[in-house]
Amino acid sequence: MLKKLLAELPTNYPFPILTAQLKKPSFFSLPIWMPASNPRPLGLHLWTQEGSPGALGTHGATPFRDLQTKLDDIINTSLPQHVDGWENVRFDLVEKSDGSCVFVFSWSHLIMDGIGAEFFLLELDRLMSGGKTEPVPAFGLTDLNDQRGWVERWKTAKVMPTFFDKVMKKPFEALGSTSSLKAAPTSKSSL
Repeated sequence: MLKKLLAELPTNYPFPILTAQLKKPSFFSLPIWMPASNPRPLGLHLWTQEGSPGALGTHGATPFRDLQTKLDDIINTSLPQHVDGWENVRFDLVEKSDGSCVFVFSWSHLIMDGIGAEFFLLELDRLMSGGKTEPVPAFGLTDLNDQRGWVERWKTAKVMPTFFDKVMKKPFEALGSTSSLKAAPTSKSSL
């Protein structure tokens, strides 16, 4: 299910963090999202720890020995750079020896880009649970030719900080160390 969803995301749910690039229109401007000239398909890397039940092994997962070493390798691997820019995201699903899985989502974005990873994770969760709740509000790319004044632009953008405040109340775990790994919730996975 996750593989299918990731294959459909760039076309059906064009989140800028997946396919756009951050560019500076001029020296004094802030970076803005611009549609990628060559969007790449999203990949899902599968890993299975030795001794696990092997649910991901049937889907072509690569075996590994030590969980913390594998997670450190994933976290510390830079996103690939191409002629037309960085790959924005990477997805890894790691099956642990007890059969539970850790979903690792790596991304490159500004902390306050307004359309970042937090919003994408909420939408991914919504789609994985059948899409029965309201979709995450869309935040369009900045239009360089927009002739409206700043007051009018602010009125249309005002929904983002309100939504961001709601998102920040949700628990997102980061796998930066052994202690955070022990605290991170895990769940059974189905592809």
